Amino acid sequence: METAKDCVQEVFISLYYQKEKLETFSSLKYYLQTALQNKIFNQYNKELTRRKHETESGKLDDFLASEFSLHIETKELEQKIEHHIKMLPPQCQKVFLLSRYENLSYKEIAQKLNISENTVDKHIQKALKQLRNSVVLFISIFLMLIK
Repeated sequence: METAKDCVQEVFISLYYQKEKLETFSSLKYYLQTALQNKIFNQYNKELTRRKHETESGKLDDFLASEFSLHIETKELEQKIEHHIKMLPPQCQKVFLLSRYENLSYKEIAQKLNISENTVDKHIQKALKQLRNSVVLFISIFLMLIK
């Protein structure tokens, strides 16, 4: 109702500013009716555009919040993995870090640490098994918290 009143008032204000042209209007009633229809149409389009932008803005806010949340969860998971890597036996930890963070092959690790490639493989298997178990536990707890 307020928007309709504002539209009518704006049409009359517009008419006031065009008072010199009043004589050129063939029908004042027709002019007012058409001007008001156009004003309402324009107001309606503005409102649609505003709502569209609000919706898109809301979607962007939701997306950014989701991305931020995912970033936090990823950081937490990385911290858990780092914590569990530090809990590995020293030699196993060393082998795992050389493999995963320095991208050395089993052969290169074996040469660097003076151990067999088979020992390197056993350390990697042990580390992955422990990390997998800890990550599965973390994800299970996380999923229970979400529900």
